[in-house]
Amino acid sequence: MQKYIEKMKREAAELDSRIKKATAAVENPPFGMDAEGLRLLKLQICAMESYFNVLHQRIRHEESK
Repeated sequence: MQKYIEKMKREAAELDSRIKKATAAVENPPFGMDAEGLRLLKLQICAMESYFNVLHQRIRHEESK
């Protein structure tokens, strides 16, 4: 498999881990996180999930060639 596909797969795995950690923080906010911080974290998770989805589409596209 081409190196860039493997690189995208590693990136997707790392991003998945970050999404899970951020989601856990939303479900159980760390001490000191205020409402604005929580709102911003939720926005960040949405952006990461969008990027994750596009990254997977790129991986599937490249693997189908």
